[in-house]
Amino acid sequence: MLVRVQDGGGSFGEPVRAAMTDRLETLQPSDSLDAVRRILDSGKVTMVMNGTEFVGLITRIDLLNYLRRKI
Repeated sequence: MLVRVQDGGGSFGEPVRAAMTDRLETLQPSDSLDAVRRILDSGKVTMVMNGTEFVGLITRIDLLNYLRRKI
């Protein structure tokens, strides 16, 4: 929401759903890095679930930071 407001495309008075995406896919914590890359390469966001428990969200920036630290 903050980025949307900063870019001039919204206001804090809008519902959060106005800035959220529905372009996401879920993975299990045991899934591979290649599975994460495939999802991100298709323009989606990766939501990690352990059964019905939300574990986290992986964005392209998260993946780039992870790979940068591995170098």
